[in-house]
Amino acid sequence: MLPLNEQVFAAARAARATYALESPDAIVLASVLTDLDAKRATSCFLNRNTKDFADPMLVGDLVAARCRVAASGILPPAAGIEDAPTFPGPLSSRGPSTPPRPT
Repeated sequence: MLPLNEQVFAAARAARATYALESPDAIVLASVLTDLDAKRATSCFLNRNTKDFADPMLVGDLVAARCRVAASGILPPAAGIEDAPTFPGPLSSRGPSTPPRPT
């Protein structure tokens, strides 16, 4: 669970302006960045929102903060992340997760 406090909301306001995010996405990003700053450890941000969280500047800032980024299972090589894994299920690049149909 990531924190939701005044520090996160202040960072969310900045993220809205910097990355042109809607408030919910800005709060998610600010929570991740605040947690990274507090932990000072490498982390991974997994999400299915390629529309908002695949912005090259945003991904670059997360990578600079020691965070691997996987948007729908794709880690862009341009972000400086090598050996990018793909993730099965809902994070797969195959699209929305649906159970396989019996054949």
